[in-house]
Amino acid sequence: MLMKFLFITCLLVASHSANASLITHSGYTRAEASDIVSGNGLEWLMWDQTANMSISQALEAHTAQGWRLASNLDMAVLFNAFQFGKTDWSGAENLGQVAYTPWQLSEVSPHNAFTSLFGSTFNSALCDGPYPSSWCDGYAANDPLILAQAFYGSDDDQDGFYKSALVYDDFSYALQNNNDKVDGYAVLRAASWSPDAQSLSYGVALVRSASAVAVSAPASLGLFIIALMLLAFLRRSTLGGNNSLLSHKAKVEL
Repeated sequence: MLMKFLFITCLLVASHSANASLITHSGYTRAEASDIVSGNGLEWLMWDQTANMSISQALEAHTAQGWRLASNLDMAVLFNAFQFGKTDWSGAENLGQVAYTPWQLSEVSPHNAFTSLFGSTFNSALCDGPYPSSWCDGYAANDPLILAQAFYGSDDDQDGFYKSALVYDDFSYALQNNNDKVDGYAVLRAASWSPDAQSLSYGVALVRSASAVAVSAPASLGLFIIALMLLAFLRRSTLGGNNSLLSHKAKVEL
């Protein structure tokens, strides 16, 4: 009976671990309860975790946990995985790159998936200042602007400036005095930011080598309970065997 209970408990623990909710797109994955995105051999800290921080501040806060600033190549690999309407994103230091896709009333896009994975760094104060309100309202009541922006870079030319990456879902911009609707908008800007620069709605892209997958806390607790129960079962079996042996010995002596 006890072994049957242990078997059922193992199944429940395994089921809990297997059914952990995951967000996955273009080879990158994040558990909903986690702030770490994994893909292509790297872990990325969600960009919203460093929102409104400078590169210097983010590194000071997170270097001890193994995080480093994402390089030009790291970001190019990431953008080429999602593509965003472009398949030749470059890691060049001083090259600005832009790609956009026509607007559609749909949330199924690599831009939306990206912000779901890396978090939205949007700050509503943008709509009260540098951005026109029309950029922030969206094109439907349930379809607002979502964006993820972050500083990154390698400073390959050692001029002290770093790059920035932008991914927008449901964006508009002024062109010939008209507001053009854009579903997805992605940019890798040329290096122009100092390591101490801060800007509304920008985070910092931090990466580290992918670590071994840790057992989740609920699964660890379940395995610990199973181990204790198994030890109790083995002890009971051992004691039962010893009692039988003593009983048999007593009968022989009689």
